[in-house]
Amino acid sequence: MRIIALDGIGGDYDVLAEQGNLSIVLPQDADAIVLVTAQNGLVYSALPMTGGIEKGLQKFQTRLSSGAFRVALETREGNVVID
Repeated sequence: MRIIALDGIGGDYDVLAEQGNLSIVLPQDADAIVLVTAQNGLVYSALPMTGGIEKGLQKFQTRLSSGAFRVALETREGNVVID
């Protein structure tokens, strides 16, 4: 699954990909809190993120601008890529 949000984030999003990868492109001026969970997968991010890695689970988050909107990205058996 690929999301290209060149016009920014205009609302809250919950995205789940099962048995596949998820990638998202966000503009520099996006105004959101980004929450990322990868179960049995990896998180690759061009954005600085905080979080941690546990057995089979990676969870990270970051705030862009004031964080007006919430973007939750989750994969099960897949990777998450954020550009």
